[in-house]
Amino acid sequence: MGKALKYSDLSPALKKAVDEAEEREKRKPLPIAKTKQPSLDLSKIDSSSVSKKRESKYNARKVEFMGEMFDSVLERDRYIFLKAEQDAGRISNLRRQVEYELVPAQYKDETHLTAKGKVSTRKVLLERAVRYKADFVYNAPNGTLVVEDAKGRRTKEYIIKKKLMLLVHKVSIREIVRENVTEK
Repeated sequence: MGKALKYSDLSPALKKAVDEAEEREKRKPLPIAKTKQPSLDLSKIDSSSVSKKRESKYNARKVEFMGEMFDSVLERDRYIFLKAEQDAGRISNLRRQVEYELVPAQYKDETHLTAKGKVSTRKVLLERAVRYKADFVYNAPNGTLVVEDAKGRRTKEYIIKKKLMLLVHKVSIREIVRENVTEK
């Protein structure tokens, strides 16, 4: 099990960024308490005039840190840890949102006659490519490539893509959950 990262271990720039992020979190308005509302006849409301704010499927909240957007607080916290590790020289080449192709796009050749009577062939897309976007990719001290994904919930789609990453690219994805966010 890795050593937990302490605030005092961070570089001054990271400390400042962490402090700013925490201050922004404190300034966010608190959610309004839900109270019992009188029943409404929804058939009288024109649904085209009602705007709905889409909530995350798994209650993840996007957060900004150092000018970058993160899909969750967990992902941001892992980034802070990995950035400190890179600043200390323990990892290198830290990258975010790296895309891997798991299944290439599928095309078929379609032949047709042009207006001038010539035969023309073009490719027609049958199926789009299947891709996986890793939250973090970096090199471990021994040079090994590490691919990480901050996971609040393992969806069926993610499980299939994880298996395809191993099959196609021979890369095992390291899953980061709240309990191991500060582990090496």
